[in-house]
Amino acid sequence: MANKIYDVDTIVATARKNLTNVIIQLLLCATITALSILAIIFYGSNIAVFICGSAVTCASIRLLIKLSSKIKFADYRSINGEIVNVHKDIKIVSTISIGGLGLRTRKYDTYKKDEIRLGVFIKENETINGYYLNGVSEEHVKYYEASGEAIHIWGTHFPIRLGAEDERWLCPFCGEFNEINEKSCATCNRRILK
Repeated sequence: MANKIYDVDTIVATARKNLTNVIIQLLLCATITALSILAIIFYGSNIAVFICGSAVTCASIRLLIKLSSKIKFADYRSINGEIVNVHKDIKIVSTISIGGLGLRTRKYDTYKKDEIRLGVFIKENETINGYYLNGVSEEHVKYYEASGEAIHIWGTHFPIRLGAEDERWLCPFCGEFNEINEKSCATCNRRILK
């Protein structure tokens, strides 16, 4: 954007802090998993240790998988170039509304919805880098199809267009469009603009 400047240093510092937190959590989960497996191996003859160790192992492995899915390697590179192609794909996704009182959960409704998956390709020098965004809106499609120069800031998920005279700016972390007079994102509350 010509009239707004992204605070790249603060954005990268926030991204580093987030990555550090996820790595610490991954190491902690891996340590708990290893200790619970060792407890099962050495003290598994005790039924209480076996049951507790198995429960802790299952829970920590599940948490490890969930935490590792937060790290997307494409988010940790910086690119500055031209948007050369935008590929829009619509996938029909089945969803189930669930709810209930107490311990019983009931399925209320099953319906299908369209999910937009977008591939944004940015050319820097002679290489073309692709960024794949799932669950975006038509507003995102129009934003990227306008082409122009774009930048992907290290540690963020959404590339941003530069020099665009838009009415709203895009948060590079969560993809929310914000009003021009706001400096922080309304959804993730991170300070994005100087």
